[in-house]
Amino acid sequence: MRIVIALALVTAACSGHSAGDCAGLSLEDCRLTAGCKPDSCFACLCNQNYRGCLAEAETPLDCPALGCVGGDCCATQNQCMSNETCAPPGAAPGCGICSTDPGTCTTDAECKAMGASQICEPVVCACDNQKACVAGCTSDAQCSTGETCDLGSARCAAISCGGAVTCPPNFDCAGGTCTRMSCASDLDCAGYCVNGTCFEQTGTCTPPAA
Repeated sequence: MRIVIALALVTAACSGHSAGDCAGLSLEDCRLTAGCKPDSCFACLCNQNYRGCLAEAETPLDCPALGCVGGDCCATQNQCMSNETCAPPGAAPGCGICSTDPGTCTTDAECKAMGASQICEPVVCACDNQKACVAGCTSDAQCSTGETCDLGSARCAAISCGGAVTCPPNFDCAGGTCTRMSCASDLDCAGYCVNGTCFEQTGTCTPPAA
């Protein structure tokens, strides 16, 4: 069944939440605490907004239905139709007709004349592995969760970890770098288990590219 999901994350507090042992628990702790259940609502693109932790007997407030329609949400491939892919959060869209646009570079050094943070990257959906100069990162905010910006190369790289340096939620320190945790279910994650890996949100059933 298609899931109708809200237009934006819900930020309103839920007055129906328990004031007992469940109240105030994180999503991860709520799942693992007997007698408690998470209160979440979908937002656009299969994002979930965790509103708080309820006692099992409590009835959550209705989720707002603001009219944003999206694809089915998924944790495994078998939850999608046969012609769809269960894509994890942040996955690049599939390619249809490939791009014949000519490349402009083969190495980062060729792009530096355009700016110190310019890097050479593959053209999206290229037919023949063409590359082009694009803006690299200049701060950690431009990188994905679990990555940091190497200002010397203007590229995002996995966070180095060990000792006092810890990884973000849903990541483990493996081989000296932060790597997404493996999982069998949501109970193994601080977020959601998608195709055996922990993410901050659920996956989305994605149809093939046109």
